[in-house]
Order: sequence, then structure tokens, then C-alpha cells
Amino acid sequence: MHDEFGHFFAGLAYWKYGDVQLFNVNPPLIRGLGTFPASRSSLLNDLDRTDWEPPDRPEFLAGRRLFLQHPNDFQSTLFQGRLLVSVFALVGTVVCYLWGRDLSNRIGGLCAAILWAFQPQVLSHGSLITNDVPVAVMMVASAYLFTKWIQSRTIIHAAGLAVAFGIALICKFTALLLVPLFAMWILITTRTNQWKATLYQSSVCLAICWLIVCLPYRFAGVLQPLGEHGFFSDTLSPEGEPVPSLTGNRFRGTLLANLPTLVPAQYLLGLDRQQYDFDRGLSSYAWGSNHSRSWWWFYLYSMMVKLPVGTWLAIGVGLVATVRRFQHFDQSIALATTSAMLILFVISVKSGIGQQVRYVIPAYPFLFVSVANAFSDRETISRRTHAISNLMRGLAIFGCLLSVSASVRVAPDWMPFFNQAVGGSSQGFRYLYNDATDWEQSRYDMEDWLHQHPGDRPAFLVTDTLARDEWARSDTTASVQMTSVLPAIPDGDCWLIVSQTSLSLRSDEKWLWHQTPVDSIHGAYLVYKVSGQQCRENLNAILEIRRVPEEDSPQ
Repeated sequence: MHDEFGHFFAGLAYWKYGDVQLFNVNPPLIRGLGTFPASRSSLLNDLDRTDWEPPDRPEFLAGRRLFLQHPNDFQSTLFQGRLLVSVFALVGTVVCYLWGRDLSNRIGGLCAAILWAFQPQVLSHGSLITNDVPVAVMMVASAYLFTKWIQSRTIIHAAGLAVAFGIALICKFTALLLVPLFAMWILITTRTNQWKATLYQSSVCLAICWLIVCLPYRFAGVLQPLGEHGFFSDTLSPEGEPVPSLTGNRFRGTLLANLPTLVPAQYLLGLDRQQYDFDRGLSSYAWGSNHSRSWWWFYLYSMMVKLPVGTWLAIGVGLVATVRRFQHFDQSIALATTSAMLILFVISVKSGIGQQVRYVIPAYPFLFVSVANAFSDRETISRRTHAISNLMRGLAIFGCLLSVSASVRVAPDWMPFFNQAVGGSSQGFRYLYNDATDWEQSRYDMEDWLHQHPGDRPAFLVTDTLARDEWARSDTTASVQMTSVLPAIPDGDCWLIVSQTSLSLRSDEKWLWHQTPVDSIHGAYLVYKVSGQQCRENLNAILEIRRVPEEDSPQ
């Protein structure tokens, strides 16, 4: 996948050099875990240190180069690393079941678990060495254990919470959103006679979390004065200073300059690097519109088009059930609902980036757990509303079944999934791009398609995401060469293999929006049968697919 090149190279650099600066926009746990098998292979011996200066991001290009040099070892060890990281998605299924069961009963827990386990975005991103599913799992696990601790106030529950939350904090910075939420919940729920035990156990919890966060960074930069760090985001650099500037620090010369930072230096600098992206904004795309920054509604919109219709039905029932039970206040369901709302609010406010729809995944398990509220005990509901309660339970179960059906129907093409309300996966390019449609996940499937359709020639590739030098490798079944002289295209029928991301971003391909594709290569690429004249009139440049060997017939 496109993003995994960077994670993979940075993970190997961590194992070989202890480098935590590469890809420091995320803590090192997941990329370290995902490259553990590779660290035991010959890939580590051939890894060269890359010279660079922030805010550059050299890990993506370096990762591609490593793949081109060692394609077989790269793929085999990446697959092994994916298996390790996939354990998080399985843990998420268990946590959703346990929390849902505690809120209602086993059926409610099963519905919550099914919604998580069969969610297309969870199935696609949960099998990658990226951070979004792991942090979602550890955040919901932390919140679940937090409710257990709030109810018991025992040191055992506090220690379990600390371990889970510490792991969440070294999965991704998104987990920091739970810190103010947990603090607020402690203030609201702690009785006068509980404060002494609560403060003691909270201190133990914080100490364990601190150790877990510092360990992968080897405690580098811990207690370094705040004024000695160099930042380059607008938020942490003085006003008027050129950005990016590695010498910027708005705390320098203030009373806070000598304040020791309790976290590792790269943990803090990673937060600054992430904020830099939010400050400057990145190219964003939604609903057929390109923009230099994102929109506040982007993630809500992405949920509307990416989540199966059945999932939305179940979530709607869960929200209605939560409102109906409002008079019977439950700390656990309130925390789940509040966590989801907080995550959605913050990522909506951080509107600099509107291209990575996976950033909303941490809100999913909290929403799914809330669905279990529809299966709460009948004793909490008036007898006059039994019929409504049974209807809601039936709708929640029906929504789960619809969600499973939608996921199974597109398997294993979960990444480009779009719900039927917007036309399905083949229409995804009209709404989103990048990790929502085409993340280079079907490059080898394209080669299989060429083998299976030897008569569909001449064939041309239209893509902005696929690295051309990867297709030029001698061991591929097809090579790709740039065709700059479009009039050389014959007048007869030809086949265009077009990536969905390219359809979204390239203005010279808008004419294809009105064409009907004749085939789909696992949702990432759409195949169009058009005339050579149409290509010459509408396209600027395309890639010609030449068979190796040159004969069109399969060998």
C-alpha cells in the first residue's frame, strides 16, 4: 500500500539505528512491530541511513527504493508484519463485545462486535502496518477499562487501565484526546471519601503510562527544558517567524522556557510536525471538488458515504436508545457516546487535511458499542414502550446483518468500498480519493487482469499513484512506458485502465465520469473501452502497457 512504504522504512531505521525522528508524526510502536520480521532479515543489512532535514519526509521515497531493490524479501516480511499488527483488530472485536455485553446483554455485545469485525474500513486498514486501527482499539480498550476502574477504584483496575492507555499513547497521538475526558470524568464521579484512593491510583496510572511512552524513545530528551526545543509549526513558533523554522520556539524567553518536558523530545516534536501539516493544510478532495485545505464536515461526510447503510441504521437505533435511556444515567454508555463525539469534533476542527478518511476510525468502536444500548434490560424501560423497544432491537439486528452482507459482497475489496446509497464502489471517485479508493492495493491484480484478457489490446494505464519505475522492473508480467505522443494511439477501440484516484484529481479525465466502465479491477482501477480519437482529444498523457514478452497471447 502507498503509505506502508514510509512506515516500513522508518520501522527498519528504528531497529537498525534507533531512529525515532523518521515518521515522528506517529509514535514508533506500530511501525516497529510491523517491521519486526523484516528486522530479522537481510533487509536490515542493506538499509542505508538517509540524510534529511525536517520538515522533509524522505521515508516514502526511501521505502519505495528498498522495495525495488529487494521486492521478494520486502513483500514476504511485510506480510508477516501485517499479521502481527492485525492482532489489534481482533482485540478490538473482543473489547466491543465485552463492553456491549456489559451495557446490555450478549446479543448487544455481539452486535457491537459484528459491526466492528465486518466494517470494510477496519478490514482493509486493520491488515496494514499503519496506526489508525491499533489506536482505535487501544482507545476503546482504555475507555472500557476506565469505566471498570471508575466503578471499582482498585489498584488492579488502575494498572490495567494504565497499560492499555500507555500502549494507546504510543500507537498514535489521537489517544491524547482521552486525557481531558478521563480527567473530567474523575472530577464528576469521585465522591468525597474516594479522593485519597483516587489520587494515589491515578498517580500510579500516570507513572506506568509515562514509562510505557518513554521506553520506545529510550527516554531521549526527557526533562529537556521546553525553551531548548526547535519547532516549526505556526502554533509553537513565534509570530512572524519564517515557517518552517527549526529554531522557532514561542516559549523561549518566557517563564515556561525552563520548564522540563516530561515526554521524550521526539514525542513532542512529532506533535509539532503533525500540527505543521494542519497549519499549512494539504490538498483535499470531496464531492468532486479539490481544495488546498479540508472542510469541517469532511469526516462526517466520509462516514456518510463509506459506512454501509446497515451500519448507519444500527448507529441510528443506538443513538435513539441512548436518548431514551437518558433518565437512567449510565456512566459507561455516557463515556462511550462522549468519546465518539469528542473524536469527531476534534478531527472536524483540525480541518487542514481532507484526504485520509482513515483518521475517523477511532470513533467507530465507540459508536458501535453505543448500539448495544438498544438491547438494555427491559426493566429500565416502561412496559408501555415494550413494542418500541422490540422494534428497535429488531432494526439494530437487521442493520448488523445488512452491514455484514455489504462487507461480504465486496470481499476482499474492502478499501474502495462505498455504500449503495451513493452508487457503490465503482462510483467512489466522485466522492473521495486516496485511502478511500486507490492506495496502490491492486497493482498485482492488474497484472492478473492483463493475463486473463489477452484480447483487450491496446491497453493503456492512467494513474497518478503508481510509481512508474516499479512497473519497469524486469520480473513483472507487464512493463509500462510513458506515451507522450498521443496521436500515435490508433483510431480503433482501446482499453483504458484508470485508477480511481486519478479520476478524482485529473481534470483531463472528467470526460470518463460520463462513461460506463466495462470492468473493475478490485475496485481500485476501472476499465473503460473507448476510441483512440477520444483519448487523443481528452487526455494529456497516458502509460502504454507493453507485454513481456511482447506477444499478446499468454505464455
